[in-house]
Amino acid sequence: MADDKLVTHLVLDGVGGYMRGLSRIEYGLNAGAKAADDFRQRTARISEAANAVGNVGTRIMVAGAAITAVAATWVKKASDIEEQMNLFREVFKENAGDVQSWAEDFADATGRSKYELMGFAGQFQALLVPMGLTRRQGAETSETLSELVVDIASFRNLNQEDVAGKLISGLAGMHRALYDLGVVINEDQIKQELLRMGVKKNVDEVSSAEKVQARFNIIIERTRDAQGDATRTAGSLENRIRRLRSEYGQAALALGQALMPATQKVVSVTIGLLDRFNS
Repeated sequence: MADDKLVTHLVLDGVGGYMRGLSRIEYGLNAGAKAADDFRQRTARISEAANAVGNVGTRIMVAGAAITAVAATWVKKASDIEEQMNLFREVFKENAGDVQSWAEDFADATGRSKYELMGFAGQFQALLVPMGLTRRQGAETSETLSELVVDIASFRNLNQEDVAGKLISGLAGMHRALYDLGVVINEDQIKQELLRMGVKKNVDEVSSAEKVQARFNIIIERTRDAQGDATRTAGSLENRIRRLRSEYGQAALALGQALMPATQKVVSVTIGLLDRFNS
């Protein structure tokens, strides 16, 4: 029993130090004042609940829940970005550095997150390469399509993720998905575009890469008005709000990345203690 009390004391003391660290980090963000106040209130409530609990197992669970409740959003965001970057590096291979540089430049010009842009580019590349494009061709096309995502979303006031999903569906042959973006594609148009490209084959002989290139060309032609809109209207209220969200997201990501190592250690210790208690 004495050992259990000592373990509990050490865990809760460590959690307290960890959470005080969270508070100091959060205070470093000018925009985080409100969140910091909420953080302190949650911590106080959790502390009161923990003091009212008598047994070791429940105290440990309360401590673990405190960490999860406070840091989950930040750490989840950092974890998602980590997974996204793994996919990004895998699909672009030797082109990853060039695409990342493009994302950083376009993010600065439009007030978007470079991680959002890299995420869009990775999704497009993951579609284009299996359809027959080389990684270099896919990288260039993915950059153009990712810029188009941002421009169409700005031009038509749509959600960027929705636009990206519709473009991916359209490139894969689900043309109806493009209607909301002002793009209509049918089989006759694809045949005409293939002829313009110099592809003179029977329909059954046309490769997936040639078809996706034809769809891409038509999409680019049909969205001329939207292209460049995010840069042209960067000072508009809607795009300034998008920039604000992007900056907030970057700050939350930085917090999550800083907290991930400590969170992993504390959660591992908590899980170990709970396993010991439950057994």
